Amino acid sequence: METTAEIGGVCGAISNYNTGMAQAFGVPAMTMGQPGHCAYTYWQGITDGWRLRNGIGGWWLSTNGKIYKPGYTLHMMEEAQSYHRSDYILSEKLRLATLLADPSKHFQILERSTTACPFNMNAWFNLIAMSRETGENKVACYTKTSCCAHQQSLH
Repeated sequence: METTAEIGGVCGAISNYNTGMAQAFGVPAMTMGQPGHCAYTYWQGITDGWRLRNGIGGWWLSTNGKIYKPGYTLHMMEEAQSYHRSDYILSEKLRLATLLADPSKHFQILERSTTACPFNMNAWFNLIAMSRETGENKVACYTKTSCCAHQQSLH
């Protein structure tokens, strides 16, 4: 922080510093690119999920985060499959249901998939991709999920 104060820094310096501080204390964190900006996210725990900070446009505009890198995805999927197996299986069943479901239900099904197990990165990737394709900014509403909070089945 002293160096940043001495030589200056804007969004990238702030986001990288805060990401490093969180990681130094064992908190999963990563920088996230936004148009002309650098934000960061950190894991607030099962109850509160991922928190976006220093952002200018919310989750919708956040891309290129380390969340997409194989090492990080591997860790999250290992967490899902090892410690939350039944939640992960339900989440995957819901995610795969979008292959057969009415396209108008895809977002609702994927939202339930990420709620069933927020460690299922494939469900998040599908949800984000679908949101971008449709131009709907709904992803930010579902960052507070619980791995054990199963919602009632679709009507």
